[in-house]
Amino acid sequence: MQRCLYQSEKKLPDEEKRILRRKQRELRKQLSLCAYGEKKAATYVRQMILNILSVQYELSDVFLEGLIPFSHPEALSGRDCFLILLMQYEKKYERQAFSNLVKDGNLMEQPRITDQLIRELYERKAETMDLHEKTEVLVQRIFEDYKGLGPIDRLQGMELDGISAGLTGKDDYGIFLFFRGKSIAMPCLTFSGKKDFLRVCRNIGRYEYPGQLSEKRGYLVNHLPDGSRVTVARPPFCESWVFFIRQFDRRFREELEELITDRGKEWPVQLIRWLVKGCQVTAVTGAQGAGKTTLLTAMIQEIPESYHLRVHEAAFELQLRKKFPERNIMSIQETEVISGQEGLNFLKKTDGDVTIIGEVSSAEISNYLVQTAQMASMFTLFTHHAKTTKALVGALRNALLQTGIFQNEMAALEQVTDVIRFDIHLVKDGSGHRYIERISEIIPKEGGYRIQNLVEYRDGMYVVTGLLSQNAREEIHMHLSREEIAQYEEDLHQMEWRMGKEMG
Repeated sequence: MQRCLYQSEKKLPDEEKRILRRKQRELRKQLSLCAYGEKKAATYVRQMILNILSVQYELSDVFLEGLIPFSHPEALSGRDCFLILLMQYEKKYERQAFSNLVKDGNLMEQPRITDQLIRELYERKAETMDLHEKTEVLVQRIFEDYKGLGPIDRLQGMELDGISAGLTGKDDYGIFLFFRGKSIAMPCLTFSGKKDFLRVCRNIGRYEYPGQLSEKRGYLVNHLPDGSRVTVARPPFCESWVFFIRQFDRRFREELEELITDRGKEWPVQLIRWLVKGCQVTAVTGAQGAGKTTLLTAMIQEIPESYHLRVHEAAFELQLRKKFPERNIMSIQETEVISGQEGLNFLKKTDGDVTIIGEVSSAEISNYLVQTAQMASMFTLFTHHAKTTKALVGALRNALLQTGIFQNEMAALEQVTDVIRFDIHLVKDGSGHRYIERISEIIPKEGGYRIQNLVEYRDGMYVVTGLLSQNAREEIHMHLSREEIAQYEEDLHQMEWRMGKEMG
C-alpha cells in the first residue's frame, strides 16, 4: 500500500510531493494503530484498501464472486458466514451485534459455535447483499489478514467480556469468547495460518510501546486504545503463543442504583454510598468477571468532587479521566523499570486525598495498601480476588509477614484489621448474572477480629442481616456534611427497622 504512494511521488511537482509525504506519514501512523484494534485507524486503512481495489480492478459481482462465493453459501467458510452475519447485525445493533446474533441463533447455551451452527444460522438470518455490501466484506477480509486482528477483528470492541486465542492443540489456534459470564469456544473462526496468528500475537500487546516481548521476557500485560487489558505470552515462558483480551464494561458513570438491580437493592446502595462518603477503607472482592471494576467505578462517583484521586493499576483499565474528565485524577501503572512499590511511593508525593488500587495482587502492593490506609490518604478503595472476608484478611496478613515488615503473626493481623474495615463481595452465577453476595464489616477485638455481614443476597433479593458497629457509625458521621448527616441517620433507622422485620 505504501509502495503505491512512493511510486506516484516520482512524477509530481514539489508541492504535491509534500502533500503526498504527509499522506504517507499519516498512513504509517494509521497502519500502526489499526494493529492494536483502534477503530478509526481501521476505518482509514479499509478505505485505502477500497481505493486501491477500485483503481486496479473492476469491482463487479463476477469479480467478487471469484474471490468469495457469495452466491453459493454452501461454499463459504464458517469464518466468512460469521463475518457476513456479524457485519449485517452491526449495521442494526452496533456494539450489541454479537449479543443479538447469539440471541437470534439461540447460541447462548452452546459451549461451541461450530461451522455447522453458523451455516444453519446463516441460512436463516443472512440478508441478500448488494455490490457495495459484498465489497465491504471483501475489504474486511483483506484488512483482517493484512493489518487487522485476524478473525477476531470485528469482535474486538463489541459487547463481550473477553477474547482469547492459542489455547488448544489444534491448528485453528483455539479462539474463545467470554460472554456474559460464559466461555464459548469458536471453532468456526480460524486464523489464516500460523504466520497470521503470530503476527496478531506480536502486535496486539505493543500499544504505546510497553517493552519488548522476547524469549527473556516471555509475557506482556498492557492495554488497548479502547481501555481493554491485553495479556500476551510466548515460549519458552509459555508452552505456546497465547493472548487474552479482557474487555471492561463501557457504560460510563453508571449510578449505583442502575448497577445493582435485584429486589431490595436499596439496602446495598445506601450502605455502599455511606461507606464511600464516610471515607471507609473498603475492599471490592470477587472472581474475574464478577464486576469489581464496574462497581468500583460506580463507587468513585460518590467521592466528593473536591477530593483528589490517585490511582495505581497493573495496566490502565479504570480509565477514570475519560469517565470523570472534570476531576483531579492521576493514574500510574507498573513498567519494566518502575516497580509497583516505587510507583506507590511516588503517589504519596502528589497531593492525593483518596488512593484507589486497581488490584492488590502482590505482597508489596498489599504492604503499601496497609501503609497508605494508615497515613498517606484519607481512605483507600481497592479490589482483590479473595473468596471470603477471612481469606482477604489472611492474605493481607501473610503479605505483611512475607515482606518482613512484621515478624509476629498477631501483630500483622492487628495491623490489617485496624485498617481494612469493609468487604463488598461480588459473585457471577452460572447464567452470568452478577450480584453482591454480601457486604461485611471487619471488627477488631482483643486477640483477633470478628466479621459482621451487614447485607446478604438471599433467594434473589438483598436482606439486612446486621448493623454497623458503633465505631464505624461514628467514623462515617465525622466525614459527612450537615445535610448528609440527616439522611445518614434516617437510612440507619430504616436499616434497623428492616433488620428487625427480617428477624421477626
